Amino acid sequence: MFKIKQKKGGWYSVILIVLIVFVMVVLVDVFKGRSFSSSSLETGSVVRESTLPGYNYEISDGEYSAYFKSTISKEGAVKYIRNGVEISFQPIEMRYVSSSNNSKYLQPIASAKNVPAKIGDDVITFENVFEGVDFVYEYTPETLKERIILKDAGTFFTPHPKILANDPALGIQFIFDFKNSDLVIDGEKWDKSSTRKTKGNLTFRNFKLEPVFLKDANGKVTELEYEIKRSGQSFFVTVQIPYSALEDAAFPLEIDPSITATQEIGGPATEEAGEGDILAPPAPSD
Repeated sequence: MFKIKQKKGGWYSVILIVLIVFVMVVLVDVFKGRSFSSSSLETGSVVRESTLPGYNYEISDGEYSAYFKSTISKEGAVKYIRNGVEISFQPIEMRYVSSSNNSKYLQPIASAKNVPAKIGDDVITFENVFEGVDFVYEYTPETLKERIILKDAGTFFTPHPKILANDPALGIQFIFDFKNSDLVIDGEKWDKSSTRKTKGNLTFRNFKLEPVFLKDANGKVTELEYEIKRSGQSFFVTVQIPYSALEDAAFPLEIDPSITATQEIGGPATEEAGEGDILAPPAPSD
């Protein structure tokens, strides 16, 4: 009788192990599937494996298609396509700048890091693109919402004295490349090589970059400014945050330069614009 019980228990053990392995395989398949087919109950949008060569993820359930590379620092990391018109962009640098028209100083803080995408339902997040700064892309049927989250005031050292004396601002710079599109700023085609600033829309042929605002943890809202220049076929767009807004704000902060579908218009652009005097970050104190 003892041997019979031992044998019977052995069969139970084998069956139990098989069931555990089966459940683990199913769970692994489910979580793998989330990486490429994660659906939002609110919008119905799905993050899936990209059909566009060179991109890893795709959301294309509304007025436009959005494509993302696996890391944010790659060239053209985010691509937006609507009715044959497209732009691709990526953040490249965070810097202090002097926003005075008579001053051209800039002071680099950090370059964009090679951080991987984290996939949600209709959301793709890149954490700590700059130290303490996340980039979140949320798909809605008409708008690709970009939220830049500045998590900690301790990330930001005091700007160089020459910048402090000339309307200091924090700049987050992107490079844009585009096809079959013009650029209109404040209702006018922009075809100049000089730097242009605006608190309005950046309007492409059939979509626009919305006016940008800063919102702090207490709900205080500050209107921000875009700075735009062209080099070759690329536009450099910098979101500028007054340094005074950083000093007075309750962290974390959220910046929202989102892209929205529009009716079609047109507008070209032209040559290069140069940088100002580059200032080194301060030496660390003992």
